[in-house]
Amino acid sequence: MTGRRRSYLEHWAPLHKMSVKDAAANFPKEAGIARYGDPEEIAELMACLVSPRHAG
Repeated sequence: MTGRRRSYLEHWAPLHKMSVKDAAANFPKEAGIARYGDPEEIAELMACLVSPRHAG
């Protein structure tokens, strides 16, 4: 959950007539994702993908 995602939910929630807390719980289900990833998880994935070990 990043600041950008929180900002999006603050906009998304009133459009769907719910609180931001409820939007945070409901949005993943509607978007078809199991959970929000942490920025650190994404950073680790990116580091792995660009590591010399994965270079073509």
